[in-house]
Amino acid sequence: MPVWITRAAPDNLATARRLRQRGYGSVVVPVLTTRAIDHAPVDGRPDAIVFTSAHAVRHHRRPAVNDTVPVFAASEATARAAQGAGYANITSTGGDEQILSGLLAHILPPGGRIVEYCARRTSPRLSRTLSGLGLSVDHLAVYESVALDGSEIGDTAFSTGVGGIMVHSCVGARAVRRIIERNGWRGRIWCISLASAAQFAGLDGVALSCAAEPTEAALLALVEREVLPTRWASLARLDRAPLRPVPLPARGPARRRRPARDDDDDGPPPAA
Repeated sequence: MPVWITRAAPDNLATARRLRQRGYGSVVVPVLTTRAIDHAPVDGRPDAIVFTSAHAVRHHRRPAVNDTVPVFAASEATARAAQGAGYANITSTGGDEQILSGLLAHILPPGGRIVEYCARRTSPRLSRTLSGLGLSVDHLAVYESVALDGSEIGDTAFSTGVGGIMVHSCVGARAVRRIIERNGWRGRIWCISLASAAQFAGLDGVALSCAAEPTEAALLALVEREVLPTRWASLARLDRAPLRPVPLPARGPARRRRPARDDDDDGPPPAA
């Protein structure tokens, strides 16, 4: 049963590779693309740069900095994109915001200036954490995710026998819902956040699951736990124990303890 990866290119290919490493097939048909947001160049020289996704690298206007300025990337794919853009001093934190904030607090002096290049809807959680550590953060949105025309997207994906769908953002969730309503598909949807899951409220015939935290690593772990066969029988009961229905509000936006950060819309880090 292949999994439909709906996030934007090129990050969808990285997700497909991670699924393949877990022994699972995928269908890579994006429902989103990204669009640059006009933004002014950064004034002066920041002490560090943070990229939340490869999209942020692609759409940002490079500041006048030399190779000694440390660059922090949300993932290996983002780090490769930063290297391709000409940056040299790059560290990938693998989507772990605690590691990222700890490193920045360690290497920068009090009041050090950080420029965070991100999506329009990226959560300000990282900026707030860094500000709380005494650092100055410029939270600079350089792109946004927009839905593609879904008239043929669903037919292409569902013709492969898709049994489940991965959703990385609220924008992607809304696009997927419109496609499902046209095609009448039934199956399981794995969402990166409660906010994404809330977009499917009231939709018949779908089973929703939500990642433990808004990161791709948590989302992949959820897919693996719910779909892939357990290799050791003694762990089967433990694998099933964490599975819980997603509580959705009757109306209005979902509320959650940890706002998402993925590269498409919700935040980690990312998407699209």
